[in-house]
Amino acid sequence: MEQNLIEEILRLRVQIPFRVSHIFFIILYIMKNGAAFGVGLLSGVVLVLVVEKLTYNKDKEKMNGRNKVVFSDDQTTLVSYPSYNDIDPEIPDYPPDDGLPDSTYTIPDGVTNINKQTFSKYTSLKTINIPSSVTSIDDGAFSGCSSLTSITVDKNNNNYISVNGVLFNKDKTLLLLYPCAKNDTSYEISDSVTSIGNLAFNGCTLLKTITIPATLKRIGDYAFGNCSSLKTINIPSSVTSIGDYAFFDCTLLETVTISTDSQLTTIGNAAFYACKSLTTITIPSAVTTIGYSAFSQCSSLETVTISTDSQLTSIGSSAFSGCSSLVPFPIPPSVTTVGDDIFKGCKSPSKGGKRGKGGKKKCET
Repeated sequence: MEQNLIEEILRLRVQIPFRVSHIFFIILYIMKNGAAFGVGLLSGVVLVLVVEKLTYNKDKEKMNGRNKVVFSDDQTTLVSYPSYNDIDPEIPDYPPDDGLPDSTYTIPDGVTNINKQTFSKYTSLKTINIPSSVTSIDDGAFSGCSSLTSITVDKNNNNYISVNGVLFNKDKTLLLLYPCAKNDTSYEISDSVTSIGNLAFNGCTLLKTITIPATLKRIGDYAFGNCSSLKTINIPSSVTSIGDYAFFDCTLLETVTISTDSQLTTIGNAAFYACKSLTTITIPSAVTTIGYSAFSQCSSLETVTISTDSQLTSIGSSAFSGCSSLVPFPIPPSVTTVGDDIFKGCKSPSKGGKRGKGGKKKCET
């Protein structure tokens, strides 16, 4: 039995890291202390080695996976594409054999779904080719691809289409992604578009002008976030909602024009957060909700105009906090819900702070 155990140890030794001197030491210890003790010792050692073998193989598999594109078990879902931070030259099979770290990646035919943040932070990809089999692309699938200049789609794909490198759904009513390294300073959105998807233009730092068509109804979350060169935006009357963080950190945005007959009802949370160059904003009468921190940290904002027939019912917490150039404006009588600190850090009135609903000051400094 001892011989079989020793053979098992030596067999495992070939497959996992283990110092040969340890094996000899164990054999000598058995010879000195007797077979009974040796059997117990060897049994324990074999157990340890088996666990170590399994752990090592699992870790090795995990490390090798870091250098590769990861798919679901049935190969239909693209789960993750490794960033340079995940690629380790000390891991076997480096550079990997799946096209990394090339600037172009072609998604294999047969993949039907691209997961959220699949290509997150892979900063060297310039072109992504989507096959005909893809039927679903999660929000943020290409988030962080700061070098991306073009997305192409197989002409036989029934769900998506690419026009000049910009990704749309098949009937071009939804603009899904504008590659943020595309070398243009202006872009005119097609009249067919009724919705701008979440993160569609996020991080497009080269764009200075974006023309929105009169057909648009929805601006998604983070749609224009971090468009740091964008200076003006004209939101047509057809738009009914501006998503959360839609224009977040557009630091050069000076003018936001919203039609007086606008159908806009919702200005999302932090929609214009940290738009530090914005000086004036008019809230259309149809707006019922201004989300929390909607205009927070707009340090140049001096004027907020709300129409006398306003239907506004809710102003979220910190909606205008940090607007250091803004003197508090009268809250419309239609408002039933006012969050905390909506004017915190704003410009103090010349004669003390008037109190609004609930006895809260309209300006807190």
